Amino acid sequence: MADTVSDSLFSAVTNRMNITWELDEKTETNIRNAIEEAVDYLRKVADSPSLSFESGELRDLLITCAWYFAETKRAEFIQEYSGELVLLRLREGFGCGKESSEV
Repeated sequence: MADTVSDSLFSAVTNRMNITWELDEKTETNIRNAIEEAVDYLRKVADSPSLSFESGELRDLLITCAWYFAETKRAEFIQEYSGELVLLRLREGFGCGKESSEV
């Protein structure tokens, strides 16, 4: 599985899920597992095992992916976000559309 889920990422996902009540241990564990699964899935799609989701559009994609996974809607996420997944693969896996680090 992925790295331990940060509290800020966990909070962002529960906020996206519109959870405003105190979670029981089982629900919290399920959400954290969904986040880890989403991180692993997106890194695999991008072919980038160290891809970070700490900020920007990748963080937003991860939060959305984790929400779908927590709701057991993985297939729906893959279908509805296929364009974003292709762009992620092209940009991260193949470097298409990334700025060159060499000057």
